[in-house]
Amino acid sequence: MSYFDIYRDIRSLIGCKMFVFNPTVEGMFIYRQYLAAIAQLSNLFSDNAAPYLDYRSAENIFCKAFDADNLSRTDTAFDAKIDHLGIGIKTFICKGTSKKEKVAEFNAISSDLKILSGLELAIKVSEYRNQRIDSAYSTYALKDSVYHLITRRDGRLLIFETLYERVDIKNITVTKDTTKTVEFNDGKNFYSFNFSKSTLFKQFDFPTDNKKILDIPIAILEDPYSFILGKGDVYTAVKPINHAVKELEPAKDYIVIPLYIPKDEKSVPLASGLNLWNAAGRPRDSGEMELRLNKKLRDTYTDNQFFPPKDQTFNLKVPDGSVMRAKVCQQDCKALMTNPNKDISTWLLRTVLLLKERELLTYEHLEKLGIDSVIVTKVNEENYTIDKALLGSYEAYLESCMTR
Repeated sequence: MSYFDIYRDIRSLIGCKMFVFNPTVEGMFIYRQYLAAIAQLSNLFSDNAAPYLDYRSAENIFCKAFDADNLSRTDTAFDAKIDHLGIGIKTFICKGTSKKEKVAEFNAISSDLKILSGLELAIKVSEYRNQRIDSAYSTYALKDSVYHLITRRDGRLLIFETLYERVDIKNITVTKDTTKTVEFNDGKNFYSFNFSKSTLFKQFDFPTDNKKILDIPIAILEDPYSFILGKGDVYTAVKPINHAVKELEPAKDYIVIPLYIPKDEKSVPLASGLNLWNAAGRPRDSGEMELRLNKKLRDTYTDNQFFPPKDQTFNLKVPDGSVMRAKVCQQDCKALMTNPNKDISTWLLRTVLLLKERELLTYEHLEKLGIDSVIVTKVNEENYTIDKALLGSYEAYLESCMTR
């Protein structure tokens, strides 16, 4: 198929309103090129007739083609964001008309879930699932969401979108309850919770309208190794990526700040840190808090001075685009605060962690949301960004610093 034919087909597809984010013809053209190019190399990784596509590659290609914000690094409920639309990107082999795929993991609270069963378990898992979706909506100022599905079957990619919905808890009906799984539906979607992996699956169904499916034929290269060496098969030329994605270096380009006391028994202090508003003594505003930069964390970036000097303010941008004025302060620069201090609490306590005013933060609450840290990324000496980070991010950060 020539470039002209592909371009013409894409124009007609866009007229069908296939994707809710209204992509441009150029974006769709690039998207198709990237996917076809990567999928044709499948024999490097698999001998399956269905093209191989790594999920990270799928996320990165989508974001490059459509100029979307890549959220996959934060491990939030969504993988990408375009304006106020949250997008969950999934890729999987599907040779039938439906497939169950993982949509959430609850390893940190598996012990709490294992004592439940039947309807009680289905409701509890759904509450946690909805809470994580609500947190992502609030954090990234979303107004709507969708699943973007890149399904793979012999010789082709079939791409379509479906609704990304909260579980309708009031309408849950349990259809199967065993020692291994609990299956249920909410009148709109079918779900399955697996005990051994503490994982929630959702059933994805193919559209009945073929006009809602982007069909990309894939001619898998028989000998991708020869192609890599510049010999043999030649595939469709791909528009080059203008710049390589920078690999961020821990302690130099970013740090991870725990929202808890990093000891064997993780906990959130009752009257300091994020619960500083609860400290005794003088009257305190309900939004008074501080991000504690413990000594072990500070030691990772002492040599390169990640932050500006003590009490020197800098810009701190949150995921919805808002910018706060922040600084490191106190003896040994052991705290990160904003001016006014309520800015950081409005974002972190209310928007991300969904806490009400004067509601104590606990580590159990962090586990339910799947968040226990924040990541601060250095853009330059005056500008930084902050975002939530998944459970275990702080420990992973320390390990990555040790292996540099």
